[in-house]
Amino acid sequence: MDNANRLAKALSLPVKRNTSQTNKLVETSLLLELDTAFNMHNANQLDKVLSFFDETQDVSNKEILQTEFVRRFGAVRKSSRGIFDLPDKSVSVRFTQNNKTADGNASNTVLAIREIHLRDEHPILSVLVTSGKNYVRIMNSSFISKISHSNKNASDNKLRGSVNYPNIIRNFDGIENESQNIPKLFELHSEHNFWENYERIYGFTSQIQGKKDKFLPSPEQTNNLMNSPGRSYQFVKSDSFRVLADDLKRRVERNSKAIVRAGFISNAKLRGEIIEHLITSDDATKLSEISLCLANKCVPDVTNPHGLADYERVFENTRIGIDIKTKVMYLDSQPKGFSIDNILLYLSESDTVFLFYWVGIEKDGTLKLHLLPVFESKMLKNSRIQKHWSGINQRGHIQFDGKMIKEILDDSDYSVAHISENDAKQMIENWIGL
Repeated sequence: MDNANRLAKALSLPVKRNTSQTNKLVETSLLLELDTAFNMHNANQLDKVLSFFDETQDVSNKEILQTEFVRRFGAVRKSSRGIFDLPDKSVSVRFTQNNKTADGNASNTVLAIREIHLRDEHPILSVLVTSGKNYVRIMNSSFISKISHSNKNASDNKLRGSVNYPNIIRNFDGIENESQNIPKLFELHSEHNFWENYERIYGFTSQIQGKKDKFLPSPEQTNNLMNSPGRSYQFVKSDSFRVLADDLKRRVERNSKAIVRAGFISNAKLRGEIIEHLITSDDATKLSEISLCLANKCVPDVTNPHGLADYERVFENTRIGIDIKTKVMYLDSQPKGFSIDNILLYLSESDTVFLFYWVGIEKDGTLKLHLLPVFESKMLKNSRIQKHWSGINQRGHIQFDGKMIKEILDDSDYSVAHISENDAKQMIENWIGL
């Protein structure tokens, strides 16, 4: 079956019988329909905005550049600070003028933190207009180091204070904050939300104490942690593992069309939450509502419990926690893993095992599924610790290598038994020592 017909079948769209010469056009039109339905055009809008600023590098007057931007995109000025929103809320832009800088450094106040909070689910761009060149940087909450000290009333329950230009992070995890990297940077940010950056921003601003203390395991809990790789290995070798894998596969199959549709939602966090709900929920009415909403080209509103495990089962007195992860196979993304403190706390109980259920979504609607233990060797070796989105006192998060996850999902014969107990124990010791 060609890609166009496979996609149409997956989405219950009419299959058009065309010659091979025109099949490519049919497939493109079907994908474009999904694009429109789920604001995937946001990415196209961002590309268009970035191209516009590339084309207007010779414009060194902020007012002229703003006027042309409004004319081209129909942008609307929404606040006294001068932030411009595109009509479809896909991109926001703040213009700043500074003719004294020759290297993109400036001291201007850019935007109130509350304005970032209101727009943090789509790209927020800072455009510094200078006499030499114009600098375009992304300034969503993931890329703000702190806010100004000018407002002493800034606190953890009042969004007060402003972002100054030097507080926009210039290099994020080795990626320069510049025009060509903004789509990739926003993809990283979209795995998170404003409140996950909240404590970090205010912590650096006012040196507040972190809300969560680092988990310090007792001797008994440490022993349970060191035994957890062995528990994982035994479980993945058991019949219970296959029962669990079949259960999850059945849950995917019952809502596969809705999951494929949700896979085209551009916001990674929202996309993941909807797919998680489609897999874990047993509320038939709610599932029907979500599927109908997706079929009618709208984005459903879902609420999931916020814990380490998205889904839990108990097998022979062993509590199994599963974190459902989505990987859009054609996007260059680095999926968010887990909080190190949270996984240590979970596995410090003597009866626990933790797994990841990976749902890979291809552009033609194909779903690829893998159930992997948290200590799967290839997955762990190719992960790294990312402290940016953790609280002040926390050990950090594990971030996965997107290319490695894609390799695993592409391998239908991949074995889940790749667990090195010695390597896993060393990893646990390293985590505890952070």
